[in-house]
Amino acid sequence: MNRDKSGNRIVIPISNRVKTDTPHAATEWTPDDERRRRARYNCVGVAEIRSTQSATAEFLTGKIRNISMGGCNIETQSPLELGSQLAVTLQASLLRLRVIAEVRSIKINGQYSAGLEFVGAATPEIQSRLQELIAELCTRQRL
Repeated sequence: MNRDKSGNRIVIPISNRVKTDTPHAATEWTPDDERRRRARYNCVGVAEIRSTQSATAEFLTGKIRNISMGGCNIETQSPLELGSQLAVTLQASLLRLRVIAEVRSIKINGQYSAGLEFVGAATPEIQSRLQELIAELCTRQRL
């Protein structure tokens, strides 16, 4: 989260954020390892997670903890494999959105937590719907 010298939170409009497409290697998360390229926003929602390599219809359910234009953090009851590609259906607020994501970080602290990077969210429709959700979350978090 960006803060000014007085400690006040700085909110940068989505249209003013710098975009970078430089990939980074998937590794286990450590407290000093901050690779986020986009601001994240607290989010309460549900994620249905399926492996893109699996032919079965089985899925895992997780809790969305935060989200950005480039990814999200979810908590699950079972571990996800680092580097795996997943088909993820996000449900938050009134939004239901399906994206392809890659597991970029994992953390185990009582629950399993995974940092997902959206790799299949480049369509204008998906980008627009993510912007709508983030704008709504920004409004709620300012109250």
